[in-house]
Amino acid sequence: MEWIIGFLILIIIVLVIVNLKFKRELNLIDSILDGSILQEEFDEKMVSKLITKLKKKVQALDLREEEAMSQKSNTQSLISDISHQTKTPLSNISMYIDLMERGKTLEYLPILKSQTDKLIFLNEQLIKGSRLEQGMIALHREPVLLTDLINTASASENIKVNLKDSDLRVFVDEKWTLEAISNVFNNAKKYGSKELNINIKRGSVYCYISIEDENKLIPESEYSKIFQRFYRGSDIENQEGYGLGLYISREILLSEGGGIKIQRGNSGNIFLITLPLYLD
Repeated sequence: MEWIIGFLILIIIVLVIVNLKFKRELNLIDSILDGSILQEEFDEKMVSKLITKLKKKVQALDLREEEAMSQKSNTQSLISDISHQTKTPLSNISMYIDLMERGKTLEYLPILKSQTDKLIFLNEQLIKGSRLEQGMIALHREPVLLTDLINTASASENIKVNLKDSDLRVFVDEKWTLEAISNVFNNAKKYGSKELNINIKRGSVYCYISIEDENKLIPESEYSKIFQRFYRGSDIENQEGYGLGLYISREILLSEGGGIKIQRGNSGNIFLITLPLYLD
């Protein structure tokens, strides 16, 4: 009889221990899911491993939700930007078509063509920027003499450059890099520069191209904004443009493993371009 009582007591003790352990694991799950306990604070037993996996799944879902919200925000911003940029050309086209219908005259055709060309250009630049951002453009990298790129961009944009000879070669896509540099030259020329002072420095892996213009200094508060899509400086509203050139340049250079930033120079603004060297 005594052994039966002892056996029952043993069973009760085991059940109590199991129940306590079960409650502990449930509390642990609750604590982990609400973020009040870290993974490192418990033993990696079977149940704990399961809890860890659950925690990782929850974190992954949270990350996906954040990414979805970010993409939604970016899409809304892009739609708003496109709507703003196309509003004026479309309004002008509509107005001149109406005038032509009333007066049956062809004098407005050049204006219509100009506004249409603006829309075509804007569309092409937006598609290009989007493809660069998404990594959808295949780059064909090869060794390219850096001074050739700079001189070609100078001739294309009809702006003088002061540049010392250099035999440095960069490992880039020639076509896209030429566009990136040309956009920087075009931006400088558009706002008044007649010539550019260019210095090239070699690093161990990269080369650094300093392009100094003669323009009014850009406020430092705008340094982080001028490479954004559609951004235009606070004091250049009367200057025609879309705010896409420097944005395209940045996307190209980032795609090639380089970059671009702006800093204050002695006589103007310095655009500092970084490109990967060709290491033979």
